[in-house]
Parts: sequence; C-alpha cells; structure tokens
Amino acid sequence: MKKRFLTVLVSFAMSVVGVAIPSGVATAATTWNNGDVFAAVSNGSYKVYDNNGVFKQTISDGRGGFTTGCAFNPTGTRLYTTNFSQNLVEAYDNNDPHAILQTINTTGSGTAANESVVFAADGSFYVGHAGGNNKLTHYNAAGTSSTEYSPATESRGTDWVDLSSDQQTIFYTSEGSHVKRFNVAASTQLTDFNTIALTGVAYALRLLPPGNGTGGLLVADTSDIVRLNGAGAVMQTYSIPGEASWFALNLDPNGTSFWSGNFNTGNFYRFNINTGAKELGPINAAGSFQLFGLCLKGELTAAVSNITLTPATATNPTGTNHTVTATVTTNGLPAPGVLVSFSITAGPDTGVGGTCSTDPTCHTDTNGQVSFTYTNNGSPGPDTIQACFTDSAGVKQCATATKTWIVVEQKITATGINVSATEGTAFVGQPVAKIVDPDPSSTAAEYTASIDWGDASSSPGTVTGPMGGPFTVSGDHMYSEEGSKTVTVTIKDPDTPSNGATTMSTATIADAALSAKCAIASPFIPQTYTGPTATFSDASSTGTLSDFSATINWGDGNTSPADGNPVTIAGGPGNAPYTVSGTHTYSSTGPVTVTTNISDVGKSTAKATCAETVFAFATNKGAAFVVGDLTVPPANLSLNAYFWGSQWDQMNPMSGPGPSPSAMKGFAGFEDNSFGLPPPVCGNHWSTDTGNSTPPPPGPLPAFMGVIVSSNVTQSGSVITGDIKDVVIVKTNPGYAPNPGSPGTGTI
Repeated sequence: MKKRFLTVLVSFAMSVVGVAIPSGVATAATTWNNGDVFAAVSNGSYKVYDNNGVFKQTISDGRGGFTTGCAFNPTGTRLYTTNFSQNLVEAYDNNDPHAILQTINTTGSGTAANESVVFAADGSFYVGHAGGNNKLTHYNAAGTSSTEYSPATESRGTDWVDLSSDQQTIFYTSEGSHVKRFNVAASTQLTDFNTIALTGVAYALRLLPPGNGTGGLLVADTSDIVRLNGAGAVMQTYSIPGEASWFALNLDPNGTSFWSGNFNTGNFYRFNINTGAKELGPINAAGSFQLFGLCLKGELTAAVSNITLTPATATNPTGTNHTVTATVTTNGLPAPGVLVSFSITAGPDTGVGGTCSTDPTCHTDTNGQVSFTYTNNGSPGPDTIQACFTDSAGVKQCATATKTWIVVEQKITATGINVSATEGTAFVGQPVAKIVDPDPSSTAAEYTASIDWGDASSSPGTVTGPMGGPFTVSGDHMYSEEGSKTVTVTIKDPDTPSNGATTMSTATIADAALSAKCAIASPFIPQTYTGPTATFSDASSTGTLSDFSATINWGDGNTSPADGNPVTIAGGPGNAPYTVSGTHTYSSTGPVTVTTNISDVGKSTAKATCAETVFAFATNKGAAFVVGDLTVPPANLSLNAYFWGSQWDQMNPMSGPGPSPSAMKGFAGFEDNSFGLPPPVCGNHWSTDTGNSTPPPPGPLPAFMGVIVSSNVTQSGSVITGDIKDVVIVKTNPGYAPNPGSPGTGTI
C-alpha cells in the first residue's frame, strides 16, 4: 500500500456504471458459507457479503487502523486477517459469533505494514509486508514464525503474495510494474514473471490453474485488471468505466470468476475470467480510500488442495433424503480418484451412514466430485455434514455443510362427491367431498370447509370422520331449480394455510315430481260443465304458477285450450295444491273420461282422469221429470224408473204422507221455463199443472237424463207441487212420447 493512503483519508462518492448495492445492517447470528466475500474496509473491520453481494455482517478487532488481505486456513475453520496499521494477523473463528481466537504480531526482525497472507498445503502460511524491512515471513500452522525471507522489491516490500502449487515459489508484487518470484525452499530470487513492464502499479494477484504460472495469473494493475499468460504477456484486461484504482483481487470458488475492489470508490465487482463480463456489482463496501483487500471463503488457491461441499445449507422435511456433493481441487484443478469420507458429526442424525454416487467407494470422478446421500431418521433439527480427504502433504482437509430438518405437515388429498338432489327439496348432511390425510393422528377438527353450491349460494361444510381419516365434508342446501351445477369445496387447515385442497363435483338436480287427482266432485256432469277438473301438488317448495301448464281432454274428441276455451291454474306457490279448471259443452250425453295433463318447465308431468257421465235434463232450460223416492236405491234396488205416463202415481210410491195425485203424469216444470227457473236443486220444490196441460218435451229424450226424486207430491186445485229430495241419472229407454199413453221409462 502506498504511503499516501496512510496519510490522506478522503471520503467522497463517485458515479459508476451500474446500481450500487448498499451495505445494509447485520443480523445477530450469521453463518459463513463457501463463496462469502470478506471486504477489508479499514477501521480494524471487514464487511461480510454472500456470493450474491448481499451484506451479512461486519466483524472488527476494535483496534482501528487499515485492514487489507485475508485468507481462510485449508480446513476452513479460521479466517486470518491483516491489520495493516498495527502489523497484526488476527484469526477469527469460522463459527458464529466469530470470535478472534488468535492475534499474531508479525513485526519479527523489523517488518511493518503486513498486507497479505497466503496458506500452504500443510496449513502453514506466508505474510507479505509492505513496510519496515519488507521481509516475507513464514509461519507454521500454530502461528509461530519460522523463517524470514528477503525477496527483491520495487517501490514497496513484499506487498501481495501468492504461493505456487509446487509449495515453494512465491509470486508477489512490490507496487511496481512487475510480478516477481522467489523460491522459499532455496531462499533464491527468481526472474520476474513478466519481462515487459505493466503500465500501472501492480497490487493483489492470483495464480490461475494449474497454479504454477503456466496457466498465467491475474493482477490488479490500478487502472485496470490484467491477465498474463504463462509467458508473462498481457492476454486480457478487465475494466469498468469510472473505476481506475483497482487494488484487491481474489478468485471465486466457482472456478470461473474473480472479484476485484477499487480503493478510490470503495466498490467491488465480480468478473467472468474468460469473457471479461461483469457478473455482479458495483457493491459499495466503504468510502474512498478505505477498501484495501478482499478474500473469499473456499477460494481455489493454487497452493492448497481444497474441498467444498454443496449445498452449504439446505432445509428439508423430516424423514426424507438429502444429498451433498463434495468437490476436490488440487492446484485449482479437479482432483479425480480422491477418497472422500463423509460423516454426520452433529445433529439428530449423528453417526448415520449413507451412500456415495457416482462411485460407491466415495472416490471423486473426473470432475473431482462425489455425492453422498443419507436419510433423516424422522427427527427435526440441524445436521452438520462433514466431508474430508487427505492431501498430498498428508494434511486432512475438510468441509462442512448444514442440513436443517423440519417437520412439514404432509399434504392432504381430496376428491369431490357428486350430489343428486331434487329441486325445492332441502337435503341435510349431504356428502360433497372426501379428505385423505397421510398423518395417522390427524383429526377432523383440524380442517374447515366451505361449499360453493354453484347457484350463487354458499355455506360452511361440516368435516367428520375418525382419527386418521378419511374425513367427509357434508353440507345442507336446497336447489330452487332443476339442472346441473358445479359444487366447489374449499378445504383449509387453519394452522397450516398451505395444506389445503379444493374439489369440484357435479350436482344433478331433478325436476320435482308432480302428483295429480280428479277434482270433479261427482261422477255425473251436466252437458255444459264449468269447474275444476284436477288438483295437483308439486314436490318442490319453490314452485310458482308460472312453472305450470295444463290441457283438458274432455273425452269427446275436444281438448282445451285448443278448442278455444281457456284452461286456468290457481293455487300455490310451493307445494300447496293447485287447481286446474275449464269449461266445455258436450253435444250429447253419456260416459266420458275427462283427462287433465299437467306439465312444468322442468319437464315433470302428471295426469288426472275423471270417469264421468254427461247428462241433461228433459229440456234445455232445466225442466225435469219426477220419480218417487221409494223407486230408487236404497228403497228399491230394481233400478227401474217410470218417469212419465198415465200410471205414474201408481208406479212411483213415496215415503211422504198420502197417495200421489192421479193427475200427476210425471213432468215437473214448465216447458218454456218462462220464469227462468234454475235446474233442480236438492231441498227446493217444484210445481206443475195437472195432467199434460204443461206439455212435456216432444222427444227424443237425452240418453242420460237428470230426473227429480220426490218424497211427497200434493195437489191443490190445478197445481201439483212436490219436494226435490234428490236428482238421479236415468238411462232412458226408447218408446217415450209426450202422450201419457206412451210412458217414459229407463234405468237409474
């Protein structure tokens, strides 16, 4: 680091291309994962970001001063940081809360301004110094200084260092224009890596695979980042408009990207090594002249064989399988054929075994990878999964991942149940859905249900069933009209909103049945009939008059309303009886069957039949013949009627006092009925002239004729009077004539 950076602290913002990602605020508990980025931001502090550039936390030694390079030890258990201002290396615990476990004073014989640290495969490490006597110091894995080296320098000391895969060649910069080399095994200065001077001031650098220089390297060269090939020649440059003070540089564990930081703006970025594309950034970590170092957990450094375990964290339901993949690299390249041991070192599955793939013996494939799968025992909690191998130096290298097992309620399944209903008829407790819960301890009380009946109405459902199910959703409803509706049932678990289901089924609503019966009160109807012919009921409680229509077949070849006579329906609404009425005039008398057909809009039908006999009185104005009450049933079962003739008084005994007058020949009523008398009505009286002075009808008589039944007939002068006890229907015989000598007879 140049001296001016120690004496001048300028805080300002610079506009850069892209959108800056703010540093944010740390949360209480933070786990460090492979790929996490550690940014040295001065004031004795480092800011921690995940591999997507999202801020996680800030760690600090509380001492203040500039911070620069850092690195994880090969096992990933400690983060070694540099306090440039106080010439200290401080080791943070990888485990939360990331306490400082060790502080190493690197002054030694007079070094100052330690700026970078790099690990060897055996766990020892080298610290480069930009000040004091500029020496490079080697420390063993315990942090004890073992050797100091005096490599050649340019503007500063052994500023930024990286170790070759041969474990003895140090590649370093000295804030000059060359990448220099030094052999620590022979303590010998080697030729510069690049013979042609760089155009800027060289800072942080990293060897590219295979890690011995033949694959080239990356170096932050102030105005841009430079990629040198195996011969030390510039083969590619990386830059961002507005960023001209590139200082920090580290490789990403993905093997295809690198990170670099700019001390002037405090921004850092991720680049694709091959394409040069910016993959992420700017991420603003600090103010101007504060960002002077980066490192990554799991970085593929050339000098150390590495193992990573992915996914680093995961969450799965209890009782399921989990797979992790270990990737082993040596000198930054995949290491095939390496034996990896997997173990569950902590958590509910501690000691549980598993299987490896693609190699059952757990050796890495050509990509340096091997996967391990195990099954959770059903208990929740976090497992620590460890994967280890032994590198060429005999050092055991390990990586860990965390699997958290959680209890996840198993999803229910549900199916709809079709419904058969009748319009206007309520149903109660109708099943509409079935629920199956995989949990044998589940209960119906865990669920609620709502039912959309498909007719713009809904209601709560009732869930019933034994422990463990299956459960049934039932509901109460009444459809007002026939047809087909879609029933939708929504099932919810209030404690676990995601564990619900929706079913759909079909409700088939039949038209309510109609029932009808004859409504003609008597089996005899006059030749002109007006009145009810049928009554009917609708099984639907929602029926209305407008739902129905009717026709009346009068039994003589005529049907209303086709004959022009209206048919009316009265009654309702709902189930209440309805009455069908009509009017008709028969052209003759005799037996007929009156049939009333009723239909509703839903296609239901009903029929009522009435067996009737059409009759007429002797005249069309209602005048009638008379018989005695002792000639008709039950007084006389002969059913013979003598209603006209000279022997009428002898042939018609009566129950009343005294004999019938001999002047009565049987016709009661004025032929012309000039007084407008109504047809005979029981309980009334009739009167007539003696003999045949009131001529009876000339004939022929109606085939079926209404005849008055009298119990008492008397004469006063020329007027004969009798009561109307009843009216019977007589089937007339031939032979009648208006002369009393031609009697009128028939069968009652």
